Amino acid sequence: MPQPLAEDCEAYLADRYAEKVLARCRDTPAPPQKLFLSLLDYKQPCSWLRAGLFELWLRAEPKPKGGRLPCGSMDDELPVLHWLLREQAAEVFQGLVGTHYEALEEFVSWFLGKVRPYTGYFTGGYKFGSFNMYAFGRPRYAAWARLAQEVQDAATSLGIPFPESLRLPAMPDLEKPTQASLVTSSTGISHRHLKRMAEQLSVREPGKRDSDSWDRPCGRLRRTSDASRREPLCYGLRVLADRSILIGWSFPLNRSRIFAAFWVCGTQTRMKL
Repeated sequence: MPQPLAEDCEAYLADRYAEKVLARCRDTPAPPQKLFLSLLDYKQPCSWLRAGLFELWLRAEPKPKGGRLPCGSMDDELPVLHWLLREQAAEVFQGLVGTHYEALEEFVSWFLGKVRPYTGYFTGGYKFGSFNMYAFGRPRYAAWARLAQEVQDAATSLGIPFPESLRLPAMPDLEKPTQASLVTSSTGISHRHLKRMAEQLSVREPGKRDSDSWDRPCGRLRRTSDASRREPLCYGLRVLADRSILIGWSFPLNRSRIFAAFWVCGTQTRMKL
């Protein structure tokens, strides 16, 4: 199926499902959480349908949590709100500002207050000091911050007030590419230590032939020589993950290996082998 036709079909199905949800739950005092989670399986509908669905969200208690974004699964309100508002927050608010002004004012203040702790990671100078924080935390914080910017801009353009203390700070690092470089492990393993580990691992097991030893860098089989087993083999594995590089060191040992991975976190320290 041609790409434009497939996209049109997805949009048509999304609009029809949104209409069905609105017809079924328009008069429901508190729409159930599973209703909103089911929407995440569809493409986002047109803006006036998203406005109707967001009005359902404003009435929902408790607020729906959970879902998945490109940065991973989440257990908070962001996935549903991202689906409802992203790239059309102004249009969605425009469809409700005449009838739900106070609810929108309350939502904007709540959302900006919830996002504010995440903005500190992008105001400049912050260094992500661990793999978990950089690989899993940063994309999630950025998703919150980007949607908050859109919500703030929509509220400002429509005259929806919010406390000045909740105004988002400048975030120059939000869209700034991370400067990648190699980083050392937190344990500071020395070259002598690595060499000693390699020598211990290169001892052949009794009864094993040289042909039984294999190294598998990057998913490929490669027979190793006696000389290569006496020194650590260093392979740079370039992996795209939020503009990062994954560097791996592997040591062959009779179909087994030790693999150490270091994610780039924006520092300028280089590994010396």
